[in-house]
Amino acid sequence: MLWGLTNLCLTPRRLAGADMRPKEITCTLPTPGPTAMRVLKETFPFRFDAGDNEIVFDRRVGEISIPSADTGLKSLLAEVMDRHLAALGPVASFEEGMFTLLRSMMNGNMPTLASLSARSGMSQRTLQRRLSEANASFQRLLNRVLQEEADELLARGTLSRGLCGLLA
Repeated sequence: MLWGLTNLCLTPRRLAGADMRPKEITCTLPTPGPTAMRVLKETFPFRFDAGDNEIVFDRRVGEISIPSADTGLKSLLAEVMDRHLAALGPVASFEEGMFTLLRSMMNGNMPTLASLSARSGMSQRTLQRRLSEANASFQRLLNRVLQEEADELLARGTLSRGLCGLLA
């Protein structure tokens, strides 16, 4: 696992010669011993004992031109992305955009303000300020997401009203 994550971090260099290092690498593996940890930290910004395996690059990595890239495939992927984005419809507001993002983060772990800010590419303070400007808050968005999840589980019959009351 560690080998795979490390190799993925080298992808920008291998494909385009761009020396872009990830901002953070989270890993579900337990924290290694102090010697291994020191060596790993010198190479990449690892964080262990995380809920997910994830490599976070700066947004600029998406702008890298890959000389060996297939232009036909790129056009096809752009067309598919446009179709999926069109199916999602327009985002009515910043609040709705954050709601959609927060909803996509419901994967067995409880999203936090920190995880939403990381996923949205904003600092926590900026996210809080933007939510406040939209007359919203992280807690209200999270409650709305949790309510929708509970309603869906009730509709599918995988959650009883008694248990739903305990979760509220």
